[in-house]
Amino acid sequence: MKLVISSKKAKAYHTKDNKPVVYKAMFMADQPVVELTATKQLPSLRKTLYVDQQINVKTGNKLSTILKSKKAYKAAKNVSYSHVKGYGWVKTSELTKGIFMSAD
Repeated sequence: MKLVISSKKAKAYHTKDNKPVVYKAMFMADQPVVELTATKQLPSLRKTLYVDQQINVKTGNKLSTILKSKKAYKAAKNVSYSHVKGYGWVKTSELTKGIFMSAD
């Protein structure tokens, strides 16, 4: 499981009508492994959210298989998560880039 963390200046995002799941992340110290646990859903906010970190995670069936087998590593799916300040980790695909503007 490959883990890439990028830390940059906070960028503005918002949600549409969906309520994304918020995850708690536990990072392993000796391996490039992260365990994500669903904790709650992000409330349907009518405001701008700020993302300060992003990670790219390879997901698959078993962790030991992904780390040891090149074939399983290549077959594993990449998923990107963003850290929303004040809430936790959310799938980047469930966020929309830019500030929130009401449609009146």
